[in-house]
Amino acid sequence: MQVENGIITLADGVSITFLQIGYLLVFDVVFGIIGEEIAKAKGRSRPLWLILCSLFPPLIIMLLTMESKPRKSAAAPAAAKPRRQPTPEAESESA
Repeated sequence: MQVENGIITLADGVSITFLQIGYLLVFDVVFGIIGEEIAKAKGRSRPLWLILCSLFPPLIIMLLTMESKPRKSAAAPAAAKPRRQPTPEAESESA
């Protein structure tokens, strides 16, 4: 691997510039942030989807957008059940 004038040349003759590396990093960061925001809206793990969308942008974002919202657990509705309010008749009987 050689570096001359901002160009990295690998052993097999393939070369890439620092500007191209910068574009790839910006591309990855943008898609990572998009994936993270979609994951946040769907209630998914934000760091996991940020990493996945940075590594495999188009495929993972398509999978994330096609996925439905997570289901609530069975215990959650029971805990969130509203308490019964006493009726005026019940209050007058107890007095």
